[in-house]
Amino acid sequence: MTAPEGYDRLRGGTPGALTALPPLAPERRGPRVVHVLLGAVLVVAAGVGLGVWNARHGVAPQYSDIAPVTAISDVLLEPVLVRAPRLFPRRGPTERARPGEPIPVELTVYCLKGRTRRGRWVREGIVAADPRVFPLASYVEVFAGKEYLGRFLVDDTGGVIKGQILDIWKPSCLDAIKFGRKRGIAVLVGPPGTPGTGGVLPAPQPDAPPPGSGSGR
Repeated sequence: MTAPEGYDRLRGGTPGALTALPPLAPERRGPRVVHVLLGAVLVVAAGVGLGVWNARHGVAPQYSDIAPVTAISDVLLEPVLVRAPRLFPRRGPTERARPGEPIPVELTVYCLKGRTRRGRWVREGIVAADPRVFPLASYVEVFAGKEYLGRFLVDDTGGVIKGQILDIWKPSCLDAIKFGRKRGIAVLVGPPGTPGTGGVLPAPQPDAPPPGSGSGR
């Protein structure tokens, strides 16, 4: 095999002869990998040791040692009393409900069998209430949040139904357990066929002004 022209002069050999190159030595990767791993271990150990030393000797900044700063101004403002708007009129827990008045109530469900306080068999569409708030034989429309539950007849009472509580009758005790205890709104309305809320939660009414608060005219 003849070498290319000029190749002999570069190799320093006999013209026309192709000089064989010595084989390359295999690359040794073992020591290099060991050095890299050893360096990583040393870096981690140094970081852990520095953290332990800082924790023991308190080198980290102690923010709790900074004294509080009190700023004093020469300008004094008059105090202002801010009152949140009342969502519902102030009323006693056993005050008689007025027609069309939204009253916050606590809603529960019962499933007892038998007759109601008015001597009728329990059935869907009735509630037990405190007759001081919702009179017997009256009708209420009930909302749980913004959900309209319907119009119910106040037909029953209960030993634990005191104040603004309505106990809705359901035939399934499982449904009563699932319902639990909720907050809602009740509105005293007329019997079926008469105008009511139309399934729309009425806006709360503002508090009536206290006696003697007028201009005197």
